[in-house]
Amino acid sequence: PGVRGSGGDVFGVTSSSSGIAGPDVLGTGSATGSRPPRAQESGVKKQDEEQFRCHLHRKPQANCKICQRMQAALKKDDSKDASANARSNRDNDDDENGGRIEAFEITNKQTFNFAPMLRDQILKNTYFKTLVNIETFEGVVDELYQFAETAEVYAAGGQTVPSTLFCCLFRLFTIGISYEELQQLLESRDQPYVRCCGILYIRFGCAPEKLWEQLGDYTVDDQEFEPAKSTPNMVMTIGEYVETLLMDERYYYTALPRIPVGVKKKIE
Repeated sequence: PGVRGSGGDVFGVTSSSSGIAGPDVLGTGSATGSRPPRAQESGVKKQDEEQFRCHLHRKPQANCKICQRMQAALKKDDSKDASANARSNRDNDDDENGGRIEAFEITNKQTFNFAPMLRDQILKNTYFKTLVNIETFEGVVDELYQFAETAEVYAAGGQTVPSTLFCCLFRLFTIGISYEELQQLLESRDQPYVRCCGILYIRFGCAPEKLWEQLGDYTVDDQEFEPAKSTPNMVMTIGEYVETLLMDERYYYTALPRIPVGVKKKIE
């Protein structure tokens, strides 16, 4: 109550705003000798620090632009190592379970049921091109935590630049996620936009007849949040958000996957 716009469409008339600036990920390799593991790790770390050290100073200087760039590159290198370790751990877990963890089934693996214009805008987006370098579920979720500021489709009050959330959502579709990973998104109560990403993953990817099975329990979720940064006075619950996604045909200037009349009547 109190969140719907004129004509009963919550998501049809607002503009958007989002932080569209995600760090690219750089990385380098390091050779190792036949030393004990702890000493070897220390040696590799030292080599990395030497590689990213300013040629003018032995210790990083706060007012030196070269030192600043080198330190930033070193942090990005560490980020990529962490991402690679996460991927390795995930693959090991899959092997222990006798194969890949069951992926959440989506109905359209070519377009992911995105409208053609929105899909093209995402694929051409500069920020999305940096997300392509992130190959793990954990890495994309980190981007959501850092940069997602709205649940809207577009950023900066227009209809041409996709928001951080929708770029990350599309990237998760291209990676493919498991039921367990989807559940992690849905239960991230410390960041409502991460939850929104999980809900949208189901709304865009799931077969219509299974939508209620996947989202029904969330229609009574009472966590409150602001879906649009551009309209900070509009607050709704996750339950109202889910209900609107199931009932409406459009979401902030883009079409939602069609739900057959018979299925929608059952949901109602």
